Amino acid sequence: MNTITLNINNEKEYYYVYEKYRFMEGKEDSEFDLKIDRYINDTYKELISSIGDIKESIYEYYQHINYDRYIPIDECEKLRNLCKKLMDMDDNELKKMLNDIEYIHISGSYCDINNFINENKELLNKKIVIDKVVGYSEEEIKEIEDSFDTTENIYVISEGNKDAISFKDYKKTKDIIDNIVKRIKQYDFSPLEQLLYLYDIVRDKIYKVEPENESKSLSRDLTKVLLGDYRVCAGYAIIFNAVAEQLGFNTKVIIINDKYSEYAHARNIVYINDKKYKIDGLYHFDATGDCKRENMGNSHFTGYKYFAKTKKQINRYDEYFHRNFDDNYMINSDVIRRISSINIDNGFILDEGLDFKIIRSINDHSKLVDGKTIIEAISVNESKEELLSDLNRYMDMYERPIEPISFMKAFYTVRKQQYYEDPDRFPFSFDIFLEVLDKSGFIATSRKEMTLLCSIFNLEDPYSEILSKFNADEKIEKDIQCVKLSKVFRKIYESKKLVDNRK
Repeated sequence: MNTITLNINNEKEYYYVYEKYRFMEGKEDSEFDLKIDRYINDTYKELISSIGDIKESIYEYYQHINYDRYIPIDECEKLRNLCKKLMDMDDNELKKMLNDIEYIHISGSYCDINNFINENKELLNKKIVIDKVVGYSEEEIKEIEDSFDTTENIYVISEGNKDAISFKDYKKTKDIIDNIVKRIKQYDFSPLEQLLYLYDIVRDKIYKVEPENESKSLSRDLTKVLLGDYRVCAGYAIIFNAVAEQLGFNTKVIIINDKYSEYAHARNIVYINDKKYKIDGLYHFDATGDCKRENMGNSHFTGYKYFAKTKKQINRYDEYFHRNFDDNYMINSDVIRRISSINIDNGFILDEGLDFKIIRSINDHSKLVDGKTIIEAISVNESKEELLSDLNRYMDMYERPIEPISFMKAFYTVRKQQYYEDPDRFPFSFDIFLEVLDKSGFIATSRKEMTLLCSIFNLEDPYSEILSKFNADEKIEKDIQCVKLSKVFRKIYESKKLVDNRK
């Protein structure tokens, strides 16, 4: 959709420094964004009516396209055609087109934006987008509510969303996230257990792509996925990320591209430090791989193949499904070699051309694990020796597999609470534990592979051995019976209480 981005500027001298109108391409093909700097007393009506200045900005952009070597040829042709179309328009036709634009992005202080709306009442019929990314804190929501006379036509671009959403939906999004966080925090879960409980919430929806003529944001933007019916890999990942962050985890959505096709995929990487299970590492989560399937009931709750996996483990699954993902978002030996060769003097990088992707990857990892940024544009916030030590430490964190017994203990703790909540969806038995262990890949990629390894090394079935250790002195089996009995008593009590209340 076409947009207008208005920058409220109250500094008089800037009028002579900056271009007032700048024409830019929009987010989608054949769309544009008209950027306008507003000075002192300019009204919205006056700004939109200066068709001569606006057409001049379109012509300047048209000239820019012709000389920009970095715009692909096919995209360049589309933009040229768009500019020609607008420049050839009758002035009144173009003016009407600009007046009909629905979304007006405005940057400036909340006070200035509110005053500008009050001074230009026609904007009350527009969707006013605050032109900055906002989070989901109580303070941010309250600040917006207190700053505007009305929020009915106020839209925001919030974390996890590419498209602007209404303030009403923004609050709904926060409420959903807060409710999930509250639901998880009611239990005394360790970090691994929290993520396991969250994983089951996120993946409990069938993968569904939006119709061909609809926006892709329906299945990828946080708000639209939470409030709508569509969800693809990016949708699962963005929900997992949003809630995990609110729980206090350092997490990131990573987009990985297929080396030999246009296919891309989204998953999460999370830093887990769990003292209960002695876990300290970087792990991959791919809720898409374990999501609910059509006509398969609740069977997805018996497999955690893509839960908390090491780099090697997740790569083996990708290879099994013939995916050739480019994992250059990870630290590898090439990155180490490149950093080893750069010249650093007094904290400054003297070499030119250090790849931006390398800098971004290093900072992503340092923020995940250590909560800090290591490399700025041309400077390093630690010595070269410390930097290399950190990079090797991050690489080591890729390959710290979670022990099967640790996973089973975490699963048992979480499943017990889930069983209390909904026994039909979350069965609680020793047979379920065996099935989960078998399908979750914390020992090997497949049962067949494990059987082969056992025959080679003359081992007993490792699944049975793990469950035997897990069920030392038959304590777990006794506990299962106690939990089930407790659930029965609670059900009887609640039924009796309901009958008594009706009397």
